Amino acid sequence: MKKNIEKISNDIFIIKNFISKETCKFISQSFKKNLIETDRDFIMGGPSSNGFSALDWVGEYNQDLNFNISVDILNGVTSLMSNVLSYKFNKKIKCKQCFYGVMMPGSNNDLHMDNYLIKKDGSIVPRENNSNDISGLLYFNDDYTGGMLEFPNQGLSIKPEIGSFIFFIGDQNKPHLVTEIESGSRDVYITFYEPVD
Repeated sequence: MKKNIEKISNDIFIIKNFISKETCKFISQSFKKNLIETDRDFIMGGPSSNGFSALDWVGEYNQDLNFNISVDILNGVTSLMSNVLSYKFNKKIKCKQCFYGVMMPGSNNDLHMDNYLIKKDGSIVPRENNSNDISGLLYFNDDYTGGMLEFPNQGLSIKPEIGSFIFFIGDQNKPHLVTEIESGSRDVYITFYEPVD
């Protein structure tokens, strides 16, 4: 596993081909038929969970067999992601929150820090219960334009390939953003992890 983890900049890591293109396409196609609107413009949501034990879908499995299979696969992939982070950070790590998000044309994600909030007066404060969380992004497609993942402090602007897993501690040194989606959709599994007590 160690040889597959690449450092792309200042404690930002990537594993290319973490899952196969075929698996990504299967899951993405299965979820696209069952997306729901979120409270953010032009962003749709798929399976998600807070307090991870297994992915939820606003209730029970649905009638679509491929969707159900995709949820099961993604539960297994999430466990594998936790294992990789446990290995990399040399401590037991568990997933605490996950969200399958689809950004449509016109959407973006402004500059932010995953573990901190910028208040109106410009002060920076830790988010409640997650000042040391590890953020993970698993990319399910790359056939869109725009949607660059940018880390200004690191001078990094990337569009990860399908199947790539990026992870980093969401501290004050790693504010990041996603530029506006111009065409297509950006399908990403957004995950947050914490050490096991």
